[in-house]
Amino acid sequence: YVGQAGTTADHTPMRLSELPHAIRTGILPFNVALIQVSPPDALGLCSLGLSVDTTKAAVESADLVVAQVNAQAPVTVGDTLVPVDAIDWLVEGSTPPIEVPPPDVTPVALTIGRHIASLIEDGMTLHFDSGSISAATMRHLDTKKDLGIHTDVLTDDILRLVRSRAVTNRVKTLHQGRAVATMVLGSKELYDWVDKNPYVELLSIDQVNDPHVLCQHDRMVAVLSIQEMELTGLPLADTEHAFQYNSLPSSMDFLNGARRSKGGFSVLALPSTTADGAHSRIVAQDSGEGVSFSRARVDYVVTEYGVVNLQGLSIRERAIALASIAHPRFRTELLE
Repeated sequence: YVGQAGTTADHTPMRLSELPHAIRTGILPFNVALIQVSPPDALGLCSLGLSVDTTKAAVESADLVVAQVNAQAPVTVGDTLVPVDAIDWLVEGSTPPIEVPPPDVTPVALTIGRHIASLIEDGMTLHFDSGSISAATMRHLDTKKDLGIHTDVLTDDILRLVRSRAVTNRVKTLHQGRAVATMVLGSKELYDWVDKNPYVELLSIDQVNDPHVLCQHDRMVAVLSIQEMELTGLPLADTEHAFQYNSLPSSMDFLNGARRSKGGFSVLALPSTTADGAHSRIVAQDSGEGVSFSRARVDYVVTEYGVVNLQGLSIRERAIALASIAHPRFRTELLE
């Protein structure tokens, strides 16, 4: 973090799914783990509640574990239980879980979401990121049937699809009947819904995001937001707020897993321009301000102007295809 006082912390490049292994093997040693748990049950087991992700590995590996025991923390199902004797210090503190408002959904995001929804068929298993385009996509899926969820973050938009019966998890290849995630972020209504809910399974991030696990789902689809797309098909992830919410990106795991799934694919989505409309987000040469994925692993690319599939296209064909979904004001320049 770089603030007024200068650099006060540093960044270690790593995919989030690799972090539990790095913790357990001592690559990233932990001295103290500060966690939140539900009160222990009759068997002396506490639930990690809304966030399993890397917490389980931290509890197992840290020299000292300090836990806030929160009676208002939901008790969740999955790999969420920690024996009370694995905790060194228990500190009582009853506070409601922090609520996270949904992202703002713009008209452009809704149009992009409608295009993405046209690619999603009944019975597919889906991953969504926590951005506005994923939220907009889910608003167009109410008429679908038997969708499944295997994602890192469970949100209110997913809860709405469960209640509309679009999401049933009934025909998933793995974890049938259950939505799988590694954390829950949203409203009190969402937190109350996951409390003791056997149809929601929270697992550690190295299980949820493992490409080997993801590819075992038939028709696994990953919807991912990106910041920029270069004409040859090189995507760049958003780093504008990297140190706020995306410093350990997991998008590559889902992209790789979905592409190897039988009948699966990835969808990379972005608005055609920057927010002020001054610059195209489809560019002739990348800005170097993002984390790039492999251009060889890109399937569908979507803007508000349409959908293109880059699989099997040459560099020239990719450029023409991507220019066709750029903002009309920039298409001639991109083609040139």
